[in-house]
Amino acid sequence: ELNAIRTLQNSLIPLNHLPPEILSYVFIRLAEEISEDWNNKKKFSWLRVTHICRHWRVVALDYAPLWSCICHFVHPEITKLMLERSKNVPL
Repeated sequence: ELNAIRTLQNSLIPLNHLPPEILSYVFIRLAEEISEDWNNKKKFSWLRVTHICRHWRVVALDYAPLWSCICHFVHPEITKLMLERSKNVPL
């Protein structure tokens, strides 16, 4: 029961009712904005959107263009994960 409550905890928040297309646009703009600053030590902070709620996680993980820029990644594990999530989107 606790798991069910946690799952539905944020379901009434208006942001969770945004269509995936709009959320995807917000996520990609956030990633672009952070990536443009080469001095930014938190280049991967856009990944935090996958930790906000279940809806945001599903949308972010399924949006292939968000995962298609692997040029900044140095860890092989992260690069492999990015390649998998980018699906067939050009890198």
